[in-house]
Amino acid sequence: MFDHMIDNPPMKSGPWYQRYVSYAEEKGLVVSGEFKSADYNRNITRGEMSRIIYRGLVANGEKITEDNKDKYIAKIKDYHSTHASMQDFILKSFQTGIMTGYPDGTFGAGKNATRAEASIMIHRLIDPSIRPKVDLTSEVSINRNGTFLDHKGVPLTFNGDPLIIKEPTAIEFYNKTMKLIDGNKDYNFVVKSYLNYTKLSFLPPGSDNLRNYSIMVTFHHNPSGGYVERPYYIDYNRDSPQNREILKQLLSVFFPTKTQQVYDLMMEVDGYNAFVKREGTLDGRKYFIRDNQFEGVVNYIYKK
Repeated sequence: MFDHMIDNPPMKSGPWYQRYVSYAEEKGLVVSGEFKSADYNRNITRGEMSRIIYRGLVANGEKITEDNKDKYIAKIKDYHSTHASMQDFILKSFQTGIMTGYPDGTFGAGKNATRAEASIMIHRLIDPSIRPKVDLTSEVSINRNGTFLDHKGVPLTFNGDPLIIKEPTAIEFYNKTMKLIDGNKDYNFVVKSYLNYTKLSFLPPGSDNLRNYSIMVTFHHNPSGGYVERPYYIDYNRDSPQNREILKQLLSVFFPTKTQQVYDLMMEVDGYNAFVKREGTLDGRKYFIRDNQFEGVVNYIYKK
C-alpha cells in the first residue's frame, strides 16, 4: 500500500523541509502555492490534514463511494458550519475511517492536529485494515449545524435541545421544501418543532395565526406507530389558485415525475366527506389521500 509513494525525496535547496514539500507537490498531496512559507512554521489544521489524506487516497487509486452520503454527513455535527471548500475533504476522510470526530460528534476542521492524531491518520491511510467503521444504524443527533433550519436560518430545537433525527429522509425532504420557501415571498411561514415531528405551515399574507394555515407539511423526524412508514404528509387546507400552485411545487418534492397525477387525485378528493379516499403508488412511492374531515384534504406519503 502506497509503496510507489514511499521513497527518499531528493535534496532541494532552501529550508530543511523543502525537499519534503517539493516531494508532496510532485505526488499531488499538496498543490504548489497552497501554503505560504510562513505556513510551514505553524500547526496544521485537521481540515488541511483531511485534504492531504483525500489526495493521498486518490493518488493511490482508492475509490470513495457516494453511497449513504447523507447519512455520513448527518454524523458530522459541524459539517454545514465547515467552510464549503473543506466539506468534501472532511467527509471523505471521515467516511473512510481515516479520521474520526470528537466525542461530541464534531469533526473540528479548524482545530490543530496533534502529532498523535497525525500518526494515527497516516497509519490508517497506509493500512485500511485498521480503519474503524462508521455506525450508520444509530439515531442521528442533529445539533446546531444548519441541517434543520427555519426559513430565517435559525437552527431548530425542541425545548432548547437539538432535534433527534431517526428518519434521515426527513432531512432530505425538509431541506427541499425549505428551498421552495426561500424563493417565495407571498406567504408567511411558521416552522414549529416538537419531540417527534416538525410542522411547516404556509399562512395567508400578513397572518401568523396557525389556525389560518393554507398548507401544512409535517415531517416526523422521530416517527412512531404508523408514521414510521409514512413519516411525512401534506395537509391542504384552503383552496385557491395561488395555493394550488404551491401545492404542486410541494408535491414535486416527493413525486418529481408524477406531480400532476397526485395533484389531480388530491383535487378529486378535496371537498368530499371523510369516507372518500385514494391510495396507490407513483414514482415508486405510496400515497394515501383522504378528506381531512374539517376542510381540505390530506396526503400521507410513504417512504420508498
